[in-house]
Formats: sequence, C-alpha cells, structure tokens
Amino acid sequence: MSAFSQPLIRRIEKKDFARVSEITNYHFPHVRAAPSKILKRLSKGFDYFVAVVDGVVAGFADFKLMERKVKLMGLAVDPEFRQMGIGSALLAKICEVAVREGKSAAYLQVKRSNLPAIKLYQRNGFVITREVEKGAESFYVMSKSLET
Repeated sequence: MSAFSQPLIRRIEKKDFARVSEITNYHFPHVRAAPSKILKRLSKGFDYFVAVVDGVVAGFADFKLMERKVKLMGLAVDPEFRQMGIGSALLAKICEVAVREGKSAAYLQVKRSNLPAIKLYQRNGFVITREVEKGAESFYVMSKSLET
C-alpha cells in the first residue's frame, strides 16, 4: 500500500460531490459531471461509494440496485492512488450491499479497449458475457454471480 493508509469505503456525502465530479471528468470527459448531476442521480435511485485515503477522496463507484441485480455504472480511481486495491475494495463493498439486498448478480459495461479495467473486474470474479457495439465503440458486458 505504499505510504498511504488503507482506503475507507463509505457512502458519498455532499462534501464529496466536487471531488467525485473532478475524478469523473478526468476519466469520463464526455460525461461533464457536476455536483448538481450527482444530486440528481441520487434522487433517481443511483448510489455512490467513495474510497477515502488519508482524508482525500481517491476514487468512487456508482451503481444502481435493480430488481434482481446490481448494475455498476462507473468506477474511477485518481491516478495518484492506483495499484492500492481501491477498485477492488469499491467492488467488494457494492457486492456486499447487493447480497444484503438479495440481489443475485452484479453486472457492468466496459470498453473493450480498457484493458486495466477488464483485468480488475476479472480479478474480482467478473466474466465477459457478451459484446455490444455502440457507434464506433465496442463494449463488453461483464457479470458476476452473487449467489453462494
């Protein structure tokens, strides 16, 4: 973990909105995130976990609990905090909540070209279930069973 402490994974708080927007815009510039958009998404049933390291929001994941599954909408970690297990910790927390809520699986969509993310998801038990074409982009749908 280098010189940093273990990440604390917790639900997003209003004080985190600006930092989560900053991380979102770095990783997903087409989204043009803003604190108001996070608030709107929360009001529509989306949820967020943040990873806090030494008092700094180092990453986040947003997700939505569906009828039988949980859908991971996005996961991003500030480059300064990569290779510290933050992505895995965020995924574990989301899956923990989904199991507690009786969900049978987790799923997500990832660009085929995003090899580091694909490897992260595979290390955490996700498998590629299909490929989707959207315009010029190709994506994988990946899923993980949450049933024991």
